[in-house]
Amino acid sequence: MYQQNNNKGFLQTCIDRRFVASSRKVFEKETGLSPTDYWHESYAGGAALNLTNTVAEDFAFSHGARIFGWQAHGDNCGGKPEKE
Repeated sequence: MYQQNNNKGFLQTCIDRRFVASSRKVFEKETGLSPTDYWHESYAGGAALNLTNTVAEDFAFSHGARIFGWQAHGDNCGGKPEKE
């Protein structure tokens, strides 16, 4: 587990509801951050998408985030059913 030292975090996940809660729990356990200590961005595809827009990460970093996490589950994404 990371030493917190008042750090903030950022977590990006897939919007598929099967994975959001468990991803947040693991992130909190591994980082020692509470649910109010980090920003959470969630959308279809999550970290599996090839994004060039880093506005959310940049915002979080500029506001103290130093611990970052990205989640992707691979196949059968409920957020992108046309890709199954």
